[in-house]
Amino acid sequence: MPKLKKAFYFILGWSVVPFLLSIPYAYILQADNLKEFKAYWFIAYFIIYLIFPWLYKENIQKRVPNRYAFYSMIYVVFFILGLCLFAYVLE
Repeated sequence: MPKLKKAFYFILGWSVVPFLLSIPYAYILQADNLKEFKAYWFIAYFIIYLIFPWLYKENIQKRVPNRYAFYSMIYVVFFILGLCLFAYVLE
């Protein structure tokens, strides 16, 4: 059952997170098409999913005990990188 729960959360996140995070990009960069932003967040979601266990080791757990706060820190880094990327590409 825990494996099924983990798979369900991954699929739910895969479908919700890219859409919700592409909306602020479209607003900030005043773009009409969300397709590129969703694609960026699909890739970012998958990368974060893969690297999180590697990054969140004992020494980080002592500094940031809440793993969801650490997830949000990683997403902020990807958000800033994406803004720089899209600002450069869209100009």
